[in-house]
Amino acid sequence: MPLENERGPISTEWAQSRSARCANLAAQFAFEAITPATPLVLACQSFRTTYDTTLREVIAGAMVTTQCDRRTTPTQVGP
Repeated sequence: MPLENERGPISTEWAQSRSARCANLAAQFAFEAITPATPLVLACQSFRTTYDTTLREVIAGAMVTTQCDRRTTPTQVGP
């Protein structure tokens, strides 16, 4: 998330709120169309693409990447 864009400084609280709204919208859009037969990877790709599109519309300069931040520890859920 950029700290500032062409519109000026971006507060952390504002960015978090808008990011959460965009994520919720992307989840609704991406996951309402899946079935039990849909590969999870396709659902996740749809979510990421939709989230990236909506986030860029709300916060200029923001982006959703497929890479985890190097400071995080990835966790696998399931077997």
